[in-house]
Amino acid sequence: HNIQVWHTPAKEFDESCLVPTVGHSPGLMFWDSPDLPTSIENLEIKVKAAWYSILSKCYRKLSNSMIRRVKAYYGAD
Repeated sequence: HNIQVWHTPAKEFDESCLVPTVGHSPGLMFWDSPDLPTSIENLEIKVKAAWYSILSKCYRKLSNSMIRRVKAYYGAD
């Protein structure tokens, strides 16, 4: 897999929640949507080859600060 995820032990992570998105440069993309999956703490995502989206069925919502932090880390817009 092109994705490695470190998360809190209390939260199980399902790789089926990650889907490739076509037509984007390598990096990381979060859907900016209210139906996005509560905040995730201690989450680090490493993307090597493709863009991925976290589907709303996986998490309730990513905090804006976490989204900004991860986007900045990967240089995503």
